[in-house]
Amino acid sequence: MIDTHCHILPGLDDGPQDWEESIRIARIAFYGGIQTIVATPHHGSQHYRNPAADIQASVNRMNERLKQAGVPVLVLAGQEYLLGEDYREEHLTGRLQSLGGSTPYLLVELPAHEVPAYFGPFVDYMQRYGITVVIAHPERNRQFMRRPEQMYGWIERGVRFQATAHSILGLGGRKVQAAVHEMCRHRWIQLIASDAHNTRTRGFQLRESLVRVRLEHGREFADLCEANAEHVLAGRDLVVADPVKPYRKRTLLGRIWGGS
Repeated sequence: MIDTHCHILPGLDDGPQDWEESIRIARIAFYGGIQTIVATPHHGSQHYRNPAADIQASVNRMNERLKQAGVPVLVLAGQEYLLGEDYREEHLTGRLQSLGGSTPYLLVELPAHEVPAYFGPFVDYMQRYGITVVIAHPERNRQFMRRPEQMYGWIERGVRFQATAHSILGLGGRKVQAAVHEMCRHRWIQLIASDAHNTRTRGFQLRESLVRVRLEHGREFADLCEANAEHVLAGRDLVVADPVKPYRKRTLLGRIWGGS
């Protein structure tokens, strides 16, 4: 398996703080069936600044240490970019790191409570440079939790969405779990990743989450999400599994949405 979202590099963010823990995380990943990990340290907040060059240097050291430790896991460069209004400068100065090193996919974290007004211009800007925006854990964004049908319009505009294993298994709370399964049921999710941070409270559970998705949403959809991780690293287009188009209708209680 390929994990396209993992905080495995030490000392860069709220992931492991030393190389020993990073090696332990990689070993657990291997035993869980993961052979390739895209390291995605946080970047863009006032707390974490991890430009592309620093991430690649840390990835090189990580792979050297994994080889010395005899852990057969490959780590590739990535980034979890917290979207800000300075995205043009971040891009033009080379600080943004695509998933897997040189693919056309950029993993983006939205502010927790909203989809900012400049998200549309950001998507358009990135697409002009051949970059596809992948939104990390939309099930934890308050606006998408309240109005998940909005995801359909963004999918139509070329945005892709990645759910988190913990959310699927209910480890992020019932509301988050309900949201992510609704998104899967309507085929508004294209990728599933671990977002692992450590060996204690935020591990992988990637295999377990795919099993849950197969049971609740069908093998074909689960296999597609797993295959899309391969497409990311190969730079191929992600497959979108016939997303359900939302509709609106009037009731005595107001306007509600559903799938057609």
